[in-house]
Amino acid sequence: MKTRLLGITIVALILAGCKSTPPAWPRAADVRWSTYTRTDVGFSVAVPETFRSEQNGDDTVFYASGFPIFRVLWVDEEAARRRGLWVVSQPVETVTVAGQPAQRYVYDHGDFATYTPTIAYVLPWHGKQLGIEFRIDGDALNDTAQHMLDSFRLTGE
Repeated sequence: MKTRLLGITIVALILAGCKSTPPAWPRAADVRWSTYTRTDVGFSVAVPETFRSEQNGDDTVFYASGFPIFRVLWVDEEAARRRGLWVVSQPVETVTVAGQPAQRYVYDHGDFATYTPTIAYVLPWHGKQLGIEFRIDGDALNDTAQHMLDSFRLTGE
């Protein structure tokens, strides 16, 4: 009986999904900044020196305490849909990023049985979508994430 109840509980948790909570973002006043540039995709951005970067194809992921806290993804719409990115939700508003119009999304990015609260800014870039994703709880960027977004530049036009 206990085994059956445990099995039902595990299945219910998987079906309901579990929230993956990002670590606390550092305060902008406490950050030492460095500039990250990716010439093949065509962007640069100021990031905290403590963030570790990793490139995986056209994806650039920045980790804080082992958590993928910030990502820049260059994908076509089909890949974005298949990966459960912003296209599975509706944009909240149109904003300006790097001098260009971008769609702002606030959504839960799903990975199998977990989801992570995400704010994404998406703009067209060389025939694909360039997504700037912040893994952050809430519907607004904190001062560090806002500084990163404000520093974002497109290169290699």
